[in-house]
Amino acid sequence: MCIEKGEIQQLCADGAIQWTDHNCFMCKGTIEDKLTTFMADAANSIVIVKNVPSQVCSQCGETSYSDDVASQLEKIVSSAQVAMSEIAVINYAAGAA
Repeated sequence: MCIEKGEIQQLCADGAIQWTDHNCFMCKGTIEDKLTTFMADAANSIVIVKNVPSQVCSQCGETSYSDDVASQLEKIVSSAQVAMSEIAVINYAAGAA
């Protein structure tokens, strides 16, 4: 159950914030759910994660991630750094498993 906290967000019982406004905070364009590619330059290595669930502005292209996805990306990048030399390309669904 979520409690309204203004026009933009709801505060849910589990402490999560649920966005209710589907407009970009940068340009006010429309936000769409898409799969994108995330890249991280991490300690002499590059990690590329494909097919990441994202929210993308149709006007300016600003990309954002849910808290769960951002947390999972951190885990994927950390584990890839340990297991690789220079470049890793990972599918999000495989890295999340």
